[in-house]
Amino acid sequence: MKTYQDLIAETGLLLNEKKAPFLITLGPFETLIQQVFCFMAKEERAPYSMGDAIVSDNMGFTLIANF
Repeated sequence: MKTYQDLIAETGLLLNEKKAPFLITLGPFETLIQQVFCFMAKEERAPYSMGDAIVSDNMGFTLIANF
C-alpha cells in the first residue's frame, strides 16, 4: 500500500516538478469528507496542485460544495 508521500513523489515525476490543475470526479454515491479537504488544503500535502475542481453527481454534495 502506498503512502501519501509516495503518491506526492510520483505526481512530481509525472508533472516534472511543476504545478498543475487537478480534476476530482465523484460518482453518484461518493462524497468527500471534511478531513480530506483539510488534508489537501495544506501546501506540503499538495505541492503540485495549482487548483482543484470537483465534479459530482451527488446533488446534496454539490449544494454543500457550492455553499
